[in-house]
Amino acid sequence: MKNYYQILGVPSHATHYEIKKAYRHLASQYHPDKNVQGTDHTLFYEVNEAYQILGDPLKRASYDYYHRLHQYTFETSTYTPPVAETNTQPYAARRTSENTVEQIRPYLKYAHWISRASFVFTLLIFLDFFLPQKVSQEQIQFFVLNQGVEQPGDFILITNQQQKVSLSTDFTRYYAPYPWVNIYRTRIFSHIARIERADRPNIQAEPYYSIYSTFIFMPMILLIISTIGTFIKGYPELNFNCGVVCVVLSLITAYLLFFS
Repeated sequence: MKNYYQILGVPSHATHYEIKKAYRHLASQYHPDKNVQGTDHTLFYEVNEAYQILGDPLKRASYDYYHRLHQYTFETSTYTPPVAETNTQPYAARRTSENTVEQIRPYLKYAHWISRASFVFTLLIFLDFFLPQKVSQEQIQFFVLNQGVEQPGDFILITNQQQKVSLSTDFTRYYAPYPWVNIYRTRIFSHIARIERADRPNIQAEPYYSIYSTFIFMPMILLIISTIGTFIKGYPELNFNCGVVCVVLSLITAYLLFFS
């Protein structure tokens, strides 16, 4: 296979401008009109042939590919086939992965069901968040400082219905002078979304440990993970891990929803 780069006297990484410049110089040098009649004009024809290939970007790309293939196959005598040991590690890794899949395969159906249940659970949470809330008016019985430490979320309001609401200490002074408050609960889970003074609705506060405010990121993360575990199939390790993560996040979310 002819080396057109060598014929034009340019490197293989030469630009189109450099190739064109070399071609013009050689074509002028070996042109039949400038040489003695009867001289062999083979070089002139080779220069033209080389430029027809290297001067066209598509032809040059095709030539480069086959030229490299030709050199690799026929001109390289120092090539040494890879020894069998080079594939030992990838093979071992594949075997380990296959063993892992076989071990978790009996539990995949449970992981799928957990992901689906978590997906439905988070959809209900977000539906509950956007539905109109229920309102009830209750009387404040007293405030309790949780474990005697005055920190955000440790000041607990207790109503005549024995409803406990964890509040930041910044809000307690607004509720203390007036005993009646409006408590807004979500429609599905009856989770306290906010409270306000009955006589001054503009004075409001949200429970400090609320899944719908401070910890809203928990159901959002759970929704993402459960969506992946529910709708992306064919990846046993991914589906199994999603199921495990969904169990943990669902338990935390349920605790914040029902017990905070």
